[in-house]
Amino acid sequence: MSETCPAKQCGRPARGGWCAGHRKRWERYGDAREDIPLRPRGDIAASFWPKVDRRADDECWPWLATVNRKGYGQVSRDGAIRPAHRVAYELLVGPIPEEMTLDHLCRNTGCVNPTHLEPVSAAENTRRQMQAVYPKKAKNEHADSE
Repeated sequence: MSETCPAKQCGRPARGGWCAGHRKRWERYGDAREDIPLRPRGDIAASFWPKVDRRADDECWPWLATVNRKGYGQVSRDGAIRPAHRVAYELLVGPIPEEMTLDHLCRNTGCVNPTHLEPVSAAENTRRQMQAVYPKKAKNEHADSE
């Protein structure tokens, strides 16, 4: 059963009490300031796509806004930071299956093109990363296991 924020007329999803917006207010001001409404949620697509260099379908679509130290795009939404490639996938493809991560088939962490993303297990994603970084070692390990 999912929790909802107890603040008046909020109804946003909450984890361990308030939603991210009211929790952030509590951390900043020592009070959730429930009497002041949070900014209304807008259409995420309207603010998301201007930050993407959308090219041909077979090319990488670079994220043009904030990136983390590993080069993954970041989207701030309702007080939480989400990976931009996951948002793009959800907008154009649909929900990411539970317990799955998205593998960048192009190996470009700044790419948000959903055709370059594949839902895989965390173990498979790690295996593929190792194979891309250490192709000779991964090939030798595979041969040793046969």
